[in-house]
Amino acid sequence: MTQAHDHPAPPPPGGVLWSLTGDVRALLMLPAALVLQVAHPAVGAGVDEHSVFRTDPWGRADRSLRSLQLWVYGGDAAAEEGRRLRRLHRTIQGTDTRGRRYHALTPATYAWVHATGFPVYRYAARYLVRPMTGAQERALYAEWLQVGRVLGIRDRDMPQTIEEFWPYYQKALADEVEMTAVVRDLLATDVPLPPPARGPLP
Repeated sequence: MTQAHDHPAPPPPGGVLWSLTGDVRALLMLPAALVLQVAHPAVGAGVDEHSVFRTDPWGRADRSLRSLQLWVYGGDAAAEEGRRLRRLHRTIQGTDTRGRRYHALTPATYAWVHATGFPVYRYAARYLVRPMTGAQERALYAEWLQVGRVLGIRDRDMPQTIEEFWPYYQKALADEVEMTAVVRDLLATDVPLPPPARGPLP
């Protein structure tokens, strides 16, 4: 018999993520999330050694955005997208800048990549849309945990409440994040322009 956790549902229609993710202003938050993710030595090393972000930055960004949209709006396709991403990351491993072995699916590393989305969504809503109420923040966190389940993140690997999240997040900022080579590249100003649109603009 198939277990429910094998086919986790995306966050509910009409929820906080449902409205934020589809807002065009949310595009402005994506660079901040990416910088937070790759500032982790293991994530930065994995992206540095295995990603095409330098040779195909706009294609990489487009694929990431399409994946994110599936997590939230994909319905039955959301869980399959989560499984696809895990398959994609199975072979990503190496040694980070601190000489530690890493694997992309190590629970703490994989969870950090996902965890960065919550504070970025929270602050993006405050400055780009409107500040959320306390109830909305809690709903957002619960929905982000549900997205984590779609991605295959176990509940025991993510703080389960906002009260648990902020100490976890602050500790990671203090103990783990650094100016990785990928962060330096992302903050550089010589990013190539996107490719020209196909066909005339509407």
